[in-house]
Amino acid sequence: MKTKIGKLFMVGVPGETLDKETIDFLKFFGPSGVILFGRNCVSPQQLKSLTKKLTSILSNDGLPPIIAIDEEGGTVSRLKPPFTQFKGFSELIATALPLKTIKYYSEELAAQLADMGINLNLSPVLDVNTRGVDGMMAKRSLGSAPLNVSACGVEIIKAYREKGVLACAKHFPGLGDTVVDSHKIRPGVFRSRQWLFLNSIPPFTAAIHERTAAIMTSHALFAALDPANPATTSMHILYDILRVQMAFEGVIITDDLEMGGILEDHNTEKAALNAFAAGADMLLICHDRDKMKKAASLLESEIKTSGELYKRYLKSLKRINYMRSLAEPSSLN
Repeated sequence: MKTKIGKLFMVGVPGETLDKETIDFLKFFGPSGVILFGRNCVSPQQLKSLTKKLTSILSNDGLPPIIAIDEEGGTVSRLKPPFTQFKGFSELIATALPLKTIKYYSEELAAQLADMGINLNLSPVLDVNTRGVDGMMAKRSLGSAPLNVSACGVEIIKAYREKGVLACAKHFPGLGDTVVDSHKIRPGVFRSRQWLFLNSIPPFTAAIHERTAAIMTSHALFAALDPANPATTSMHILYDILRVQMAFEGVIITDDLEMGGILEDHNTEKAALNAFAAGADMLLICHDRDKMKKAASLLESEIKTSGELYKRYLKSLKRINYMRSLAEPSSLN
């Protein structure tokens, strides 16, 4: 693709090794990032071999690819035994010294990821759990108090950085007040704008001050901020608030564009275009290769005919390349 549209994407791959079809696709499509799931991670030796191969294929422009994973611990863990098993955030913050525990946990986890050749963890979860035990994010959240979530998030980002792993704070502007799963349907948050800025958004402000490499969007509808569009496709939320008001200069990554929460209005390719137009830099499609191709084709067509989108494309590419330049070399010996 002459305009390198693939560079705007982070994609999933199907298995423990790369077959010829997958290798050919990656070489042609040229994504800036790959996200790993349990299907890709069987043993340390196998995972190191996989990430080394991915790095070899996707470094042809002189920059390492982003190799990412959702490794929060607890209920969201892609690395099953024999990999080290970590407790979830809700358990860690319940200890006598939560900040010290979070710091130790994050250093140990990041060291393991770096050793496997993974340079971006889609963590910390900064959703402030304001719904108690019934909250959708209750087990994944760092707590119910914005200041405590902020402090823990900062410790995680710092610990990752010290071990050579980039952090991605999620899910902006916060899923902590939701009770339904955005993998299936679109959650709605019907709090006031003032409430959101006092309760949901502060941990993301702290993460920005701590220089988080990326922030992931939420597929929820925040009625007080944008009554028509979920955060992932809302220009007011991604550009006006996150990019301008909060002065975030890093990479905005969408949550998976195959999830039910974003597909209530459009198919994946249209969602990708709308997310990019709203201000997202990196578009995440985790499973369906046909959807990846269709999204890239639609995006390329629109960018070629819109001067404004082309300018956005160049800015996004610059941000993504800078993030890739920050990725520590993988220790794959």
